[in-house]
Amino acid sequence: MGDAGAATSPDANALHWNTSKLAFSQKKAEISINYSPWLDELIDDIHFWNWSGYAKLGNRHALGGSITYFDIGYISITDEQGNLIREFSPNEFEFVGAYGFKLSERSALGINAKYIHSNLTGGIYLGNVLTKPGRAIASDISYSYLNSDMTLKGYDASWSLGITASNLRNKISYASEFNRDFLISGFCFIFVGTN
Repeated sequence: MGDAGAATSPDANALHWNTSKLAFSQKKAEISINYSPWLDELIDDIHFWNWSGYAKLGNRHALGGSITYFDIGYISITDEQGNLIREFSPNEFEFVGAYGFKLSERSALGINAKYIHSNLTGGIYLGNVLTKPGRAIASDISYSYLNSDMTLKGYDASWSLGITASNLRNKISYASEFNRDFLISGFCFIFVGTN
């Protein structure tokens, strides 16, 4: 589906795609647990987990949160000659807090705040540089428009629009504080119609 999740129906996974959709949810609360054995045809120790959920506060507001954990399995870290330095299990995780609220009966705004921790090297020296886990704080902002009061050739129909800008503001570094890179950011504009 690509990035179509930015404009599909609201569910607990909306925190990843478009938090503003939560304000349109008909359910009072929802929890989602996702697990994927990553590249399991090649290797059996890489795993991806995501736990997410939300609760509605009245008809116009929703609070949510998620935890994502990516276990990259065991790797062997070697020097230039191939000598084993150590075994290590790289991993990454993200904590997200989310708030979505209706601006009107058909439009809503969503805001996420997230903490990202990425430990890919385990604190080894690369050359004469000591590596460290990358840490960052970022945010997402999203907008939704939903019109479900339509008919199309005599059938009930609806259409929605989703706009999301993700991973705004912060940079991450695995070594020097002076050598920081932007997080992968995204901007998504999606229109979905259903009948």
